Amino acid sequence: MGGKLGLTEFDSELNAMGYQGWELVSCFDTNQQQGSSKEVISVFKRRK
Repeated sequence: MGGKLGLTEFDSELNAMGYQGWELVSCFDTNQQQGSSKEVISVFKRRK
């Protein structure tokens, strides 16, 4: 599997999470090989 991250879709998803009260704390990628990324990890927090 693979492919490029769809920035428009990713932005929409981040906004949807924000509307639900989630705050993006950190966002990073995991290395696969030769400088490419395997996954993008997003960490959120929300008050109870």
